[in-house]
Amino acid sequence: MSVPYEDGVPLTDDVVTGASFTAGSMTLTKQVGADITASIGGFFSAQVTHDDSEFDVLGGNPADTDGDEKDGEITALAVTGINGNASKVLLQFSITGEWDNLEHDKGVAIARRVSDTVDGTYAGNTILRADVAGSNNVRLIQNFNISHNVGNRDSTLESCNGIFIDDATTSNKFYKYSVVLINSEVTTRKFYLNRTLNPTNTAGYERGTSCITAQEF
Repeated sequence: MSVPYEDGVPLTDDVVTGASFTAGSMTLTKQVGADITASIGGFFSAQVTHDDSEFDVLGGNPADTDGDEKDGEITALAVTGINGNASKVLLQFSITGEWDNLEHDKGVAIARRVSDTVDGTYAGNTILRADVAGSNNVRLIQNFNISHNVGNRDSTLESCNGIFIDDATTSNKFYKYSVVLINSEVTTRKFYLNRTLNPTNTAGYERGTSCITAQEF
């Protein structure tokens, strides 16, 4: 039996001549027959390197579908277009900056929004955080760490790093995730993203970088 060739490549249904990738899928170009498209885990990220954002965060739990109800949503730290056909989504965040008081009473949650199309309007869906329905406790994924001594209360960065595995995805929907600052005090508190409370331009007043990533599985 003879096998036909083109440019030195046998013309059979099993020969792949190329591959292309987009968020959530891979397409194999075949020499003969229909191309093959398969779902793969997409990776999404957002990062903020500047230090000119500050937030006046009200105390308490934001409402379940309103991530910015307490003015704590960092809209620049959001990932969009995550495929609802994924079985799970691994979310990771690293937030640095400084609160104006009692940073150990502060933390981070993640707001999730949903859309019918990847470029559509994303509407409030839920807030990902500790699940204690009906409790008065302020609910977080992770809290900020104390990283200073008594003499450095306005000149040392604080950090909050966390992971959340979201498995409440819905087929043929798309998701957006954004970082939400949480304040467990009654009093409104300021948070300075990527910088210290005191903005002095000297070595001892650090600057940092914050980010969020999402990985489909």
